[in-house]
Amino acid sequence: MMKRPIVPEFSGEEYLRWEAARPEKYELHFGFIVAFAGGTLRHNQIALAMRDAFKARLGSCTTFALDVKTRVRSDTYYYPDVVVVCGDVDLAATEIHAPTIAVEVLSATTQGYDLVDKRAAYRAVPSLKYFIIVHVETRRIEVDDLGGIGGTWRTAWYDDRDVAFIHGEHIPLDEIYGPLPTA
Repeated sequence: MMKRPIVPEFSGEEYLRWEAARPEKYELHFGFIVAFAGGTLRHNQIALAMRDAFKARLGSCTTFALDVKTRVRSDTYYYPDVVVVCGDVDLAATEIHAPTIAVEVLSATTQGYDLVDKRAAYRAVPSLKYFIIVHVETRRIEVDDLGGIGGTWRTAWYDDRDVAFIHGEHIPLDEIYGPLPTA
């Protein structure tokens, strides 16, 4: 006798219909619904600073933040903290289908999920060129880019007073986190 899971598995279409009928946001991770938790005020501040940094530098791209659903694969939809599309965008759509950059700002409750599961899923998106992890508790940005030899992913870490290099642009960490206190 085969046991059936307690939690049903959803297709992408079922998820989109199901979530549209709810006031809360949920992500779909490989067919399974995941509750979407809000972040701290600091989390929000950092996400908006990342959005503003991209908007100021990537004029030929369209930048979204916080409430934009992004299709990662047919059975996986996430709400990245910031998503950038360098191509055509249908502003009447309810989700992004071809992101160029996805940013996740870490929170204590989702850190492992973002660093492992989401990182792997995002890096499989054909249009994605950068996946960025922004730490909240420390001044640290991790930039995964598809610019390695033979189109492989590589990761660069930026800390403290560094200037992150993303999509051909330099972004000082002070712009994202605020200035470090002077000694």
